Amino acid sequence: ARLRLFSHQHEGIGAALRGKNVCVATSTASGKSVCYNAPVLDSLLHDPNATALYLFPTKALAQDQIRALRVMLDGAATYLGDRAEKSIDVGTYDGDTPEEERNRVRAECRLVITNPDMLHVG
Repeated sequence: ARLRLFSHQHEGIGAALRGKNVCVATSTASGKSVCYNAPVLDSLLHDPNATALYLFPTKALAQDQIRALRVMLDGAATYLGDRAEKSIDVGTYDGDTPEEERNRVRAECRLVITNPDMLHVG
């Protein structure tokens, strides 16, 4: 099934892909994360040197966003095969991340999800 976008998602993604700054202000659970995930995933899929840093204020919000991101990656894999998951290594870097995994995330992951505390400490 194809992803059907709301108008704010369609406009936000289009503007971001054209290189514009985007601010999306809609209600809770309205799909704002699609507005930044889609252009970021597009960059990561098309530019092997691209990287992204997602910074969330809480681990709970980060975990929610990781779940949403995984859904999008699964959808991309439907159309692109293994290329989507193999080319976009997503890593979580928070207080629960073991030290050896932290090293791998820093060295290998192209999309890192963290919080302000770990950005400062790690």
